[in-house]
Amino acid sequence: MVDTPLCPLKVVTNLQEAVWDADIVVNGLPSTETREVFEELSKYWKERISVPVIISLAKGIEASLDPIPRIITPTQMISSAAGVPTENILYLGGPNIASEIYNKEYANARICGSTKWRKPLAKFLRQPHFIVWDNSDIVTHEVMGGLKNVYAIGAGMVAALTNESATSKSVYFAHCTSEMIFITHLLTEQPEKLAGPLLADTYVTLLKGRNAWYGQMLAKGELRLDMGDSIKGKGMIQGISAVGAFFELLSQPSLSVLHPEENKQVAPAELCPILKRLYRILIKRELPVGDILQALRDETMNDPRERIEMAQSHTFYRPSLLGKP
Repeated sequence: MVDTPLCPLKVVTNLQEAVWDADIVVNGLPSTETREVFEELSKYWKERISVPVIISLAKGIEASLDPIPRIITPTQMISSAAGVPTENILYLGGPNIASEIYNKEYANARICGSTKWRKPLAKFLRQPHFIVWDNSDIVTHEVMGGLKNVYAIGAGMVAALTNESATSKSVYFAHCTSEMIFITHLLTEQPEKLAGPLLADTYVTLLKGRNAWYGQMLAKGELRLDMGDSIKGKGMIQGISAVGAFFELLSQPSLSVLHPEENKQVAPAELCPILKRLYRILIKRELPVGDILQALRDETMNDPRERIEMAQSHTFYRPSLLGKP
């Protein structure tokens, strides 16, 4: 942040001082650290008369497997950890790149949450170069914000391993978006409403996001998996933990779906070969990074269209994944 003009901001290093009487709190923490910090914040808010409004930027999820497999998002972590009502917590997501917003290049964002706060905050945040839309579906947008980081890592790998081959990258995009569409049909009854923001946010992340950069550096040998997921100068690579969470969640037998060709029940992860390979490369570390290309060249890999058609049959919706009855 050298040479960055910070006035009229006041920079503090004490957490209590930062949030004690704040009307709006912006959570810029990685999802892996959100719960712990907001448990600390709850101690400072016990004597407050009014509850702050919290805008979360975190991209990522936790997988809870007991008593039933379900996704826990950062806004849900904040609500349970800090005791803040869900209507006071919002999610702000892309499509955008932080450095481009900082340089005042054109950018979009979507703020999701209760009507009471999202519409006035969308207006408050909007700038000539920063267009902010609003949406009521906070949890699904949060989940998609974490999911696109998963596939962005693979996109970076493919780009580096194929010397930026346009065909390889486009084939990967077709396969990964078909898996994402399949997963959205597991999560919501009306996934079509997510198509625009999901694809736009995915596309910009694959082009220029830190997770795609991380995949490229792995494939080039400039980074190693044992260096961890916090990279100096880039911050937390949230796609790594998301790979583990999504795969472990979608591998649960209780979520099984009917395989359209083999006519037997399988865990949803078995119908997501790229997610499965990323898990074996990044989490289990039993395959080399270059093996991601086998997901594109495998003769048994179905046309992405077939997975989309299968998802659109609307037989896979699992409301329990988002904690719904």
